[in-house]
Amino acid sequence: MIVLIGLVGCGDDDGAIPAGPSGSSNLWPMEEGNYWDLVVEVYFNNVLTLRDTSRLEVDTAITFGTDRWFGMTDDDRDGVVFYRPGPDGVHKLLFNREHPAGLAELWLRHPVTAGERWHSQIEDGTFMVVSADTSVTVPCGAVDGCIHYNVEDVDGEIKDICMKPDVGPVVIIRVGVEGSLSIRTEHTLLDYHLE
Repeated sequence: MIVLIGLVGCGDDDGAIPAGPSGSSNLWPMEEGNYWDLVVEVYFNNVLTLRDTSRLEVDTAITFGTDRWFGMTDDDRDGVVFYRPGPDGVHKLLFNREHPAGLAELWLRHPVTAGERWHSQIEDGTFMVVSADTSVTVPCGAVDGCIHYNVEDVDGEIKDICMKPDVGPVVIIRVGVEGSLSIRTEHTLLDYHLE
C-alpha cells in the first residue's frame, strides 16, 4: 500500500489487502476522489456474455439535514443516491419520483453479527448478515475480514454484497430473472484509491 496524498491499494507483497487502521470501523470510506475499480461479468443463463470494468467514484458531496452525504458515479440506479458513513454503518439517501424530498435510512449495518436481519425501504427487501468475517479472492487479491450481506427484494432479485471495513465494496453480485432469462451480474474489486 502506498501512502502519499491518498491510499492506493490492491494488496501487499503476498497479494492480501491490508487491514484498516487499528480500532477503525468505517465500513465504506467516503471522501470525494475515492474510487473502486471493479471487474464486471454478466451471465445470461449461466453463460458469460459480457466482461468489462467499471468505476465507482465519489464525485459529489451535499449537505442534507445536518449531515454530509456523498454521491458516486453509478449507471445502475433508479433516482439520485447518496451515501453517508457513520459509526453504525452506511446510510443511504434516495431522491426519486416517489421520494422527491428524499428518503434516508441505515442501509448496511456495522458492526454486525451473522444472522442479523433488517428491512430496507429503499431496497424494498430484507437484508441478512451471512457472515461477519469472511474471506474472498478477487482480481485485487485475497481479502480477509469481509462482511457478507445478502438482500432479497420483493421481486425476487438477490444481491450478495461483501464489504471490507476501511476499503469498501469487494464483491457485489446480483441475481435475477427476466422472463425465461436468468441474469447474474458480478462486480469484483480490481483496484481502489482512498483520499
